[in-house]
Amino acid sequence: MRRWFMTDKENDRQKQATLRALQTSVKVGKRFPNVEEIRIDYSICHRSAFGISTKNSCSTFNPDSKAFFIIPCINRECSSIGFDFENDIFEMYRNHQTEVVGEKKCEGQEAPDHPEQSCGGHLKYTIKIVYKQ
Repeated sequence: MRRWFMTDKENDRQKQATLRALQTSVKVGKRFPNVEEIRIDYSICHRSAFGISTKNSCSTFNPDSKAFFIIPCINRECSSIGFDFENDIFEMYRNHQTEVVGEKKCEGQEAPDHPEQSCGGHLKYTIKIVYKQ
């Protein structure tokens, strides 16, 4: 089986889009003034013909952090920039929730040579928000 990997130009385009989004993001303290800390604990799994990849980690945001809530997909050929939590966190903040558990599927395609096949990335997460007293 011949595998056509993402070209450097396609990879650079993704990286540039992510960098632009990060640079234009405001700080957490400005967007969510009542928040002391936001923490996303997550576990990503990607299954492909080449095996299973997994990653467990967490991202922590304080008031001085950029409000850039995207966890990158671990499929190096994925066409998406990752799992976006901006709406989830905004909804939690609006409803003054402190913890939410959920799952997301990656919205990207598997690879440039498989444009009709979804990425297959799957993420389980827990978001915790600590509000200022």
